[in-house]
Amino acid sequence: FFLLPLYTEYLSPSELGISDTITSFTSFLFPLLVMAFDSAFSAFFYEEDGKEYTNRVFNTVFFFLLIQGIIPIIMTFGSGIISRILFGTSEYSTGVMVALLSVSTNLWYLSFALLTRMENRMRTFALINIFSSTTMIFLNILFVSVLKWGYMALLTSSCIVNALQIILYLATCKVTIRRSYIDKPLFKKMFKYAVPLIPMTVSTWILNMSDRYMLLYFSGEAEVGIYGIGGRFITVLSVVISGISTAYTSFAFKSHRDENAKEMFSDVVNILFVFLAGICTTVALFGKEIIHIMTSSEYHSSYLLLPPMMFSQLAYALYTFTGYGIAFKKKPQYYFYSVTAGAVVNVILNVLLLPEMGAVGAALTTLIGTVLMLGISYYYSNKLYPCNYGIIKIGFVFVSLYATTVIFRETVLIVKIGIWCVVAIVTLVLYSRTIRSVIVSLKNQQ
Repeated sequence: FFLLPLYTEYLSPSELGISDTITSFTSFLFPLLVMAFDSAFSAFFYEEDGKEYTNRVFNTVFFFLLIQGIIPIIMTFGSGIISRILFGTSEYSTGVMVALLSVSTNLWYLSFALLTRMENRMRTFALINIFSSTTMIFLNILFVSVLKWGYMALLTSSCIVNALQIILYLATCKVTIRRSYIDKPLFKKMFKYAVPLIPMTVSTWILNMSDRYMLLYFSGEAEVGIYGIGGRFITVLSVVISGISTAYTSFAFKSHRDENAKEMFSDVVNILFVFLAGICTTVALFGKEIIHIMTSSEYHSSYLLLPPMMFSQLAYALYTFTGYGIAFKKKPQYYFYSVTAGAVVNVILNVLLLPEMGAVGAALTTLIGTVLMLGISYYYSNKLYPCNYGIIKIGFVFVSLYATTVIFRETVLIVKIGIWCVVAIVTLVLYSRTIRSVIVSLKNQQ
């Protein structure tokens, strides 16, 4: 996000579109190779106590992902073919090759990252990610502005940083890596749990990423590059969501059987909604000013994408934090139902809207598909693990805030500031009881 001025100064919309198209391909390949074993790792980690069991969980997943990581390396020999499929030319085969190597390195450090999270060693997890992000920033600046590697710059820095994380996790994870710890019965249980989630991986990619290929087909690389600017803005929110869910997953699985767990979960979801909705509303409402400051004139139209893209990310956050009932009861097929419904609607609407509306149409279809996914997931999760999240009030505030950002995004700055103050006060009043409850709880813990 903060490197947007750099990207837009040195990379044309077409170059950024090429990089994003390749990244979209590998973002589909990576979870397909993981085969939902990251979810299985979390679901089974606390099934038994003791270091012996956690070693079996780790090694079972580690060696599976180690083997899976060989597949992208083999695929590098066909990078020219993949480039021709994506772009109609083999010119970008080097970029495809580097991106595939990045997938392998990502697979190889994933099990260490999962272990660090589930053991609640968040300081280590945070330090590794901060160091990796800092390195990524340095490499991006070097490759984009100094060496001027064009579309290859971002792909190369990602690959290097993924390899660096393997080294960092090997140095910090106190775990025994041994083939004898591979537990075949456990692997079968994990596989049985993960199988229904594998089609969901495809559906998730269709929902979140396929619009880039449709844009490429209907409008070309430049429009994909414009769309990518909006995508980088939602990293403001996705980084926050990822950080919170990383910690929350361990907490939720540990405490969901506690007497007051449902009340805690409800408070957490409502506080998170207020916080994340504040970020969404701010970025979407002041998006035009922010985009004009941070990008060159070629990218200025991307501010139109911010309301639907930011609020689709908010809907995804709600999907994540209200859907734990499905995971608690180990019924992953309901994730599949919800994501597939969202993906199907997304594709249909993309075909209808993209030829006329371009990137704006792609952003709107993602929002609609994600909201549908949230609705279906919430229905099943609440049946399996009833929890009063106050979903009607959340829905009302969600729609009101989104409509506000769309209606007032073209007005002058002083009016926007006034509108922002009004909606902030109203939202805080609506959730004042929850806010007071959380404050009292925090004081009691102290």
